[in-house]
Formats: sequence, structure tokens, C-alpha cells
Amino acid sequence: MSNGNFKLDDFFVKGYCTDVLSNDIATEFSNYDFTNCNNANHMQVSEQVQQRLDNIHLYLADNYVSQIFESVKLLNNGLWDGVDSGSSDWHNDQKSRGFNSNILVYIDDNRVYNNYIMVTNGQEEFKIQPQSNQLVWLNQSSCFKHKAIHTSGPRRLLSFEFFVEGLT
Repeated sequence: MSNGNFKLDDFFVKGYCTDVLSNDIATEFSNYDFTNCNNANHMQVSEQVQQRLDNIHLYLADNYVSQIFESVKLLNNGLWDGVDSGSSDWHNDQKSRGFNSNILVYIDDNRVYNNYIMVTNGQEEFKIQPQSNQLVWLNQSSCFKHKAIHTSGPRRLLSFEFFVEGLT
């Protein structure tokens, strides 16, 4: 499941946990022409790319989410570059989009461009600067919020949404 840095307790206490994937998904997608997320009308992918995203979604469900939770439903997945205006403000996607957990897989090293994601549990704020091929698993239970900060350069990622029975 993990390369050794995976702290599942953080998922329940801080609202997220991270891991570096053993499969080099970032390299696989490094030359892909990502759509800027502010241009949502053109966020379509080929059937081959969609099939690969679906396979990665299943891999993440089997190797992460289902290792902890019995009842998991896979929802949407996608890929984009940048940060849309709604994601740069504190938010919780369960309330607005209906999923209560998601995994983001970062293609670029966010430390290079000073991009990051912030998560709050209502008491503390946590700043995460994912490396290339690192995942951030977000707990979208109602007590957590997050926001994305895009300072410069590319901020390309893959997104995988789940509905997990028991997360509220």
C-alpha cells in the first residue's frame, strides 16, 4: 500500500494523508496536454486516456480506500492543470459535489513552483506541497475543508472521487 510515509491517522485527524506511489504515474502523464481547469468546456479526454484513468481509479480504490473501508463507490475522475476560482477558497466537496473522499495524484513537483494545497480540521491548518507522483488522499467529512494555492508554473494533477460509506 505505501512507500513508508503513509500516516493513516492523519486522514482522520488532519483530514488528509499522503503517499508516494510505487507506480510512476507522473512520468506516464508528464507529456500529456492537460486542459486548464478554468476552461471546463474543453475538458474531454480520449477513450484510451479515460480507460487509463478508470484503471488508476480502481487501483487506488483497491490499494488504499478499500484497505480501510468496506463500502466504497467510485465516482468521477479527471485531470487538469491550474486551480479554478472555487477551489482557491476554503471548501468541502461533499456539500457541493456529493463525494466524501478523493485522491489527487500530482504530476508536477509543487515545491518547485511554490504551489500547495491547504487542509483544515477546524482547529489547525496544514500546508502540503506534493512532489511529482505523490498522492494526497482527502477526507471530505463535514469537519474538514481544503483549498488549492497556485502560485506559478504548472499544477497538473489527476483526481479520483469516492463515496465511502461511514464518512459523514
